Amino acid sequence: MKSIVKSFITVLLAAAVVACGNESDPLASLKPATGARLRFYHAAPDAPGLALYLNNKAFSGVNTVPTTPDPLPAAVTYFSAFPVRNYAAVEPGTATLKINAAKMTTAEEAALWGANLTLEDGKYYSVFAAGNASAYEVISVEDNRTVADAGKAYVRVANLVVNSPAGGYEVAINGKVITTVSAYKSITNFIAIDPVAFNSAAQTITAKNGSVTLTSASADRIQPYAGRFYTIILRGVAGDTKTPPTISLPLDI
Repeated sequence: MKSIVKSFITVLLAAAVVACGNESDPLASLKPATGARLRFYHAAPDAPGLALYLNNKAFSGVNTVPTTPDPLPAAVTYFSAFPVRNYAAVEPGTATLKINAAKMTTAEEAALWGANLTLEDGKYYSVFAAGNASAYEVISVEDNRTVADAGKAYVRVANLVVNSPAGGYEVAINGKVITTVSAYKSITNFIAIDPVAFNSAAQTITAKNGSVTLTSASADRIQPYAGRFYTIILRGVAGDTKTPPTISLPLDI
């Protein structure tokens, strides 16, 4: 009986090892082997919720509870990103991105704007919807996620404030200046900063231009953990009371 139990335990342990695969990356078996990686940010202050299409195929959204035969996808709203965390794997090559006003009723979606993207296999990209109704734009950047020091956290800043003041903004975390992001549509590279211990108090982000200082709301404060990447987005319209400039911090990637 003991030998039978011992053999059974051995089989279970072997199965567990096979199931775990690469212990340093427990999700390795779930990651696609090929493809470009893409993440979309909605930073156009007067645009509605958006529906995204790559090469005429739906890219964004999760179907809601199907109350009709044609369930509606969840829109990507202002101040949000898709996917919410990490990147989506997409076919590499030249891709046509269409940005529509998301369908909230049975009415057809309204086409707003779009762009052509060049996506290389194995590379990471961020695409930002920016501007306002007078001039919507798509800004695409390749994300250099090379880690020079695994003990650091990495932060970049995107200035997507329409009518951004001359000189851009000096950006600080907990009062320590990390970079100056200049004119509208400027996006810095990832910058190494000192990390915090897990579950530490969230840190305040400020962006200053002359006498004007933007301060992150409690929901958009940062906990920079080692080995993670964060994108601080300055967005809104300078001088506008309806959509004033604000600081947004989508989830880390």
